[in-house]
Amino acid sequence: YDDDNDGTDSTQYFNIGSSGLVTIEANDLDLNSNDLLNVGNSGSDWTAGTLQVTGNNANSQLIIESYTTTAAQGAYINLNRSNHASTHAAVDQDDALGQINFRGSDSNSFETGARIIAFADETWTDGAAHGTRLQFHTTDNTTATLDERMIIDHNGNVGIGTSDPGYLLQLGEGTEMRF
Repeated sequence: YDDDNDGTDSTQYFNIGSSGLVTIEANDLDLNSNDLLNVGNSGSDWTAGTLQVTGNNANSQLIIESYTTTAAQGAYINLNRSNHASTHAAVDQDDALGQINFRGSDSNSFETGARIIAFADETWTDGAAHGTRLQFHTTDNTTATLDERMIIDHNGNVGIGTSDPGYLLQLGEGTEMRF
């Protein structure tokens, strides 16, 4: 878009719904040959993910804002999963629903040091069965292996050091409890 009528396209604009125009500096929006969208650093070497937002300062962040006076409403992040490539199909037991990875650079690449992942705990049916569990993983010092540390199962039972808690709070065998 030639925003100053000088014959050059110095700024790109695109409309996001009724929110108006978003200004993107030239070369800061890149769609590569694999249909991956990179915002913020089109020169970076990236090959995974559909959207990558890159910043070069200490405050790189993704902000989702909601302005409302209704107490029960706010900003959302939805991680959606279907068992079909282009339409709705029920997820099966043990299908991953979504995950959040906490990653850091090891001077060569970004590696995952901690993870929260949600799984279907049963095959889902329309409006009737949506059992899930959350698993929390961290990595021991001097290793690169993620280990499950805690689970919240479909009954709300919390297991630390055990992957199948039978009580509201269950510690794994050999786990010492101190308060």
